[in-house]
Amino acid sequence: MSVYAFNFNIEKGTDFEEELNLTQDNGLPLNLEGYTGAAKIRKYPTSPSYVPFTITFVNRLEGRIKISMNNSQTLSLTSGRNYYDVILIDSNDKIRKIVEGNIIVNDTASVGIVDSDNLDGLGNVDLENIGDGSVLMYDLNQNKYIFVNPDEILSKSVEDDFLPQEFIDKLDQDLDDKINIDSGEF
Repeated sequence: MSVYAFNFNIEKGTDFEEELNLTQDNGLPLNLEGYTGAAKIRKYPTSPSYVPFTITFVNRLEGRIKISMNNSQTLSLTSGRNYYDVILIDSNDKIRKIVEGNIIVNDTASVGIVDSDNLDGLGNVDLENIGDGSVLMYDLNQNKYIFVNPDEILSKSVEDDFLPQEFIDKLDQDLDDKINIDSGEF
């Protein structure tokens, strides 16, 4: 049985799945009844660290399997070229590598900031309008977490008279060190 070579891309921080149709050398579907499998991605073929794929047998008689990862797993992948393979183990414990290839892991700018599998009660998070340096803040009016410019948090803290006294004292001291109003120097 030949090793099938298949290359593809994964977008970092997103959910991924790819269905593979496995065939015998004569082109007929590979019967996967009684098989188990494993698939892993590594930065280099000899790297000791890896991330496993989930393997689902979509249709064993037709040789169809699906390999998948959730967004938490793809977020942990190293960007750039990676290597993977899929092995199958038959009912006699004979191990065969059936698929191998390269995976290009692409960075994704808009996701991965909040891991939706690990929100721990954050609920609905607005991922729109995330700017560089944005911070996560709970908006009581919208009843959800939103990303905002840090200046908005300071403004809201001043508005609510919620700035800690030590912050006010430090700011006062820093401004006194930079501005000498009595002598007219800045």
